[in-house]
Amino acid sequence: MVAQSAAECCHAAVDFFGVLEEIYVFFTASTHRYEILTKKAVSVPKRINTTRWSCRADATKALSEGYSQFIEALDQIADDRDELADVRCKARGLSERLCRGVSQSDSVLRLFEAIV
Repeated sequence: MVAQSAAECCHAAVDFFGVLEEIYVFFTASTHRYEILTKKAVSVPKRINTTRWSCRADATKALSEGYSQFIEALDQIADDRDELADVRCKARGLSERLCRGVSQSDSVLRLFEAIV
């Protein structure tokens, strides 16, 4: 309860877990996109559950273990002209948010690991 309240007060943490959830939804919404990721990544994204903190730990672990593979998969989809334009744009946006937020994400990860 305390950890949840602390994380909800931190804008970087709220944004970080929001991006993790968006990544999960993006890749699991399509078997094709999920296959692209699973061919590259060691771990696959996990769903964020607002009440179970162990789910957040699983999601952050998947991202930290396969960060570059997540970026590669997103960039591959963003550059694939056979994908729909909105899918390419979403992939590019998620890739940019991950790259831009890597330093913030790192500090959020350290904070999260200390709390859990």
